[in-house]
Amino acid sequence: NTVFTVIDDTIINVKGDPFGYMRTKEDYSNYKLHVEYRYPYELTNSGIFVHCQPGDKVWPVCYENQLSAGNAGDFVLMNGANLAEADQDRIASGAQFVIIRKKAPSAEKEVGQWNTMEITCADNTIETYVNGVFMNRATGAQYSSGKICLQSEGKDIQFKNVYITKL
Repeated sequence: NTVFTVIDDTIINVKGDPFGYMRTKEDYSNYKLHVEYRYPYELTNSGIFVHCQPGDKVWPVCYENQLSAGNAGDFVLMNGANLAEADQDRIASGAQFVIIRKKAPSAEKEVGQWNTMEITCADNTIETYVNGVFMNRATGAQYSSGKICLQSEGKDIQFKNVYITKL
């Protein structure tokens, strides 16, 4: 419908309501994902899901690369997805979400400016950079392949130059 639209054939505009995501048709493993994103009007929340497992639902089993303002680069282990770092680096947890804090101060830009997130998924390791700054690395991922998703979570976000490079 109108949650996900395309502007000028280059920008994916996401309204944020209702919650959900758009995903790849195929499963991916051993790749580097490049995504540019911005919050056009206000800082808010979104994410990039990797290794999404079967069963489309609002909160799938996957690893979220957080895009929440000020927290870009945190990992969120969703619905039981596990990592080696889950017990040592967690900052919050519940039955549904475990948050693994990023390893560096925020490198995000102001509202309206484009940010770049690079996510490398190699076997059972996930590594994330925001605007060229190392943010997080996880090993021992329970899942090493799955769908890739761009999240709709609350407010507007825009994506462009989304591409995958096989390793």
